[in-house]
Amino acid sequence: MNNETTSPSINNEVPVVTAEIAKAKLKLSLTEAELNIQAVQTKADKLVFNEDNLTEIKETISAIKAINKKIDESHETAKAPAWAECKAWDAAKNDLKGLLAPILFKVEGKHTTLCQAVEKRKREADAETARKKGIEDLLNTTILGFSQEITACKTSAELISIQARINAEQGKKSAYQEYLPALIERCAELNQPLKDQKEAIKQLEGLNAVEEVALATGDDQTLLEIQDKKEEINGKIQENKVKTEESAINSSIRGYGGGGYTQTFPSVKAKRQVWKWEITDMELFAKKHPDFVQLVPRKEVIDETIRELKAKETITEGTRDGLRIYLDKTY
Repeated sequence: MNNETTSPSINNEVPVVTAEIAKAKLKLSLTEAELNIQAVQTKADKLVFNEDNLTEIKETISAIKAINKKIDESHETAKAPAWAECKAWDAAKNDLKGLLAPILFKVEGKHTTLCQAVEKRKREADAETARKKGIEDLLNTTILGFSQEITACKTSAELISIQARINAEQGKKSAYQEYLPALIERCAELNQPLKDQKEAIKQLEGLNAVEEVALATGDDQTLLEIQDKKEEINGKIQENKVKTEESAINSSIRGYGGGGYTQTFPSVKAKRQVWKWEITDMELFAKKHPDFVQLVPRKEVIDETIRELKAKETITEGTRDGLRIYLDKTY
């Protein structure tokens, strides 16, 4: 014969006390104590509330409280075994989870630190990419703008002005940073268009002077020759304009190299994300957003002050400094 006992499985079915069963047991305890809810209900319904009946009213209140007390006592007695078992389960659960808590805290903490580091590096990389793109866009826009202005010049004075601006642009280290050498190189590519435009304008200015004389003397043959030469020069200017702008565009498309490699990051996904807030300057915040701030009394401090006044027997009813102290009586 096997005398060994086995502990029940956590999945074993146990008798279930329903609300109806518990209610029936509590009613039974009232019956055994000769207490009846319906009786006090009937008595309460017949009460006449006037000063002559204060004693009977008080007795009814006492009867109701007696039933309440018996219900509480029976409830505590009946649930004691189940409550003890519940506390045992809770204690076991807390003990086991207590073993896991420091392990989980350590692993999750290090995991969070790693994920935050990855996201920080990615933000920094994205910011660096945006910074470089901003400078490259500025450089491309600047060179393309200069190239268009050069080919649109009609006088030597305009070319001199553009040349001065190109030279000044090459000194903007803070704007172009590590791309300054690239800017200088791109600006050097504008030297030939500048030279060609200077030569074309010089030729046109010379032809204009001859044209004035021919007009004054009525030399039609010379005027026709000047017109042909002007058309030829303007054709070269147009051709130079197209070549110059194409060169600027092609240089922009070609990019600036830089070598290196595209940085990759581990996949990081937050299991939960919550927007949080903190007040960094309460005085400023309250001033700017008074509807977001509230003043609340410190209950524990006020209660402690009242206890001290009671102990010194110096407490009185009244209002002082916005605080009212009064006796709240129960009958």
